[in-house]
Amino acid sequence: MDIGIQTGLVSNWWDSDTNDRGNQTYVPVTIDATQGDFGARVLTAMVTTHIDPSDNTRNSMTTVVDTKLNLSYALVDKWPVDLLFGLDFNLPTGLTNLDRKIAACFSTPTW
Repeated sequence: MDIGIQTGLVSNWWDSDTNDRGNQTYVPVTIDATQGDFGARVLTAMVTTHIDPSDNTRNSMTTVVDTKLNLSYALVDKWPVDLLFGLDFNLPTGLTNLDRKIAACFSTPTW
């Protein structure tokens, strides 16, 4: 069985002409496993988000996001065409039922 793990660090900062500011940093984690024609992948991330709009309603959150599980079966070089069958699951490991203050971190910016 082949197993692989990937991770990283991604940061984004933004600022507007009307003094709306924010940043988001996340660490994605992917674990892959293959055995013959079968494959499995798990993808999740830890995220921290801070917003500082000009109306001084600062908000922030730090949480794990929902986890994605992918299962696949590939038929490659066995028929005239290659076939890939896959099944994805969303595992609710992240923060749900957000209160209004935290949900504001995900609202569409007005700038």
